[in-house]
Amino acid sequence: MFALLSDEELKEAYGDYRESIGEERGLKIGEEKGEKHGKEMGLLTAIEKLMKNKGFSADEAMEILDIPEEKREEYKALL
Repeated sequence: MFALLSDEELKEAYGDYRESIGEERGLKIGEEKGEKHGKEMGLLTAIEKLMKNKGFSADEAMEILDIPEEKREEYKALL
């Protein structure tokens, strides 16, 4: 009816389970970071285009794009 696992079989099965959970967490974290990075790159591109094509300063471009004040120095450093 019920099969009992040996200590080694139990450790191996539990280890596989933990590994799969770790992989899932890692993928989720990677997706979140990738999405954030993509949004930042898009904003940087928009800032650069407004500066180049419309002659705006970095501050003017970020004002137009409604970038929060606390993020502006970070974006300036990346330009």
